[in-house]
Amino acid sequence: MTGRGGFRTLGALLLIYIVSRGLLVAAGMSGFALLPSGRTLSAGNVQRSWAGPRALEMWARWDSEWYLLIAERGYHLEESMSGRRVAYEPADATGFFPLYPILTRQVARALEWIPAVRSLATAPFTPRDPTDTTPRGAALLLAGVLVSNTALLGSLVLLLDRAGSAPSRPRPGESGGKSPERAALFACVALLFFPPSIFLSAVYAESLLLFLTILCFRFLSGGRWLAAAMAGALASATKPTGLLLLVPAVLTMARSRVDRPEGSRGSWLAPWVTLPLYGAGAAGFSLYCGQAFGDPLSWLHRQDRWRGPLSGPWRAFTRWAESPRVHGSHGSTVELILAIFVLTWLLISFWRRPAAEGILAGLVAVPPLCSTLWSYGRLSLQAFPIFITLGEVLARRPKLAAVYVAIGAAGSAVLMAYFAAGFWAG
Repeated sequence: MTGRGGFRTLGALLLIYIVSRGLLVAAGMSGFALLPSGRTLSAGNVQRSWAGPRALEMWARWDSEWYLLIAERGYHLEESMSGRRVAYEPADATGFFPLYPILTRQVARALEWIPAVRSLATAPFTPRDPTDTTPRGAALLLAGVLVSNTALLGSLVLLLDRAGSAPSRPRPGESGGKSPERAALFACVALLFFPPSIFLSAVYAESLLLFLTILCFRFLSGGRWLAAAMAGALASATKPTGLLLLVPAVLTMARSRVDRPEGSRGSWLAPWVTLPLYGAGAAGFSLYCGQAFGDPLSWLHRQDRWRGPLSGPWRAFTRWAESPRVHGSHGSTVELILAIFVLTWLLISFWRRPAAEGILAGLVAVPPLCSTLWSYGRLSLQAFPIFITLGEVLARRPKLAAVYVAIGAAGSAVLMAYFAAGFWAG
């Protein structure tokens, strides 16, 4: 993306981002105004001890409470977890990996130097110890929103480059169609108007994981093995599924060994010695969990308790059939529709995208179905190849693109309104 055309493409991308996120802001403020408060539904869950301005507060619900509490106080949240209807265990906070709250905390410390940020009103639920200097309140809320949206913008730029420089294989008899730049822009449209993309702007780690995932692929494609491994290490410190990047790394390294010109300089072993780095983030966090809570895999055991035991990929669908509802946890019909949508485009991506991309998308999209549909749409956001494939189709079919944007915008607005009001959205 260089020259005047590149700037136009980036300008169009920024406009799409502003329109899609502006829609969410409007929907969130409408949710505050028109819907009853849903925070009583989560009264038994862990909650922060303060609330901020509505424009910030609406981005911080449910799992955001955990991330902000960890950023504020660390992982020992036993006091916050005690006396609630939910039977928490001491190490339950370790279900949320450390990189996102660390970044949020550090950005909040910087923001607290700004008088306008310090003057933003917060409503504490409990009195604050005057000797406590940890950042909290509006600074932490603003920091979380800034970290998420900065990572989202970075993800969009990387997705734009990835989709434009590595187009999918056309079907037999199918022409290249529209320009790669147009298809790349529509890949970003496909992502931003996918209803669960509200979590890419909320105080969640999804956008940071997506950024590091696509960045890792960029480095792998260029043969920058150490840089790719560093991105993978950071991804594995962001969420457990960051560990999945080890698989496309192995595939790409094996392919580079096959394609390596005979007699070329450099050791073929060089890429392989970087593989242990991909799990360094998760390994370091596990060491901390073992030291702090006596269980190095407490983060994994926490997921087992919340999502249930694993079975075949049909388990999520059978659990939905046991107790179907419009939206909720295990029986959400909304998540069922999202799962069918993702799986459909996953199959197309397997055939059209590079093998490493298709396998990563499969590893992201299929294993959650072995337990529950709970949060499936949000968890599938890491599977960026499906949005590239979808974007290429939308770029060739303007009417289909209009329908997708209309349905996606409506779904995003509804989810955001309920999320802002405190109801479960995913």
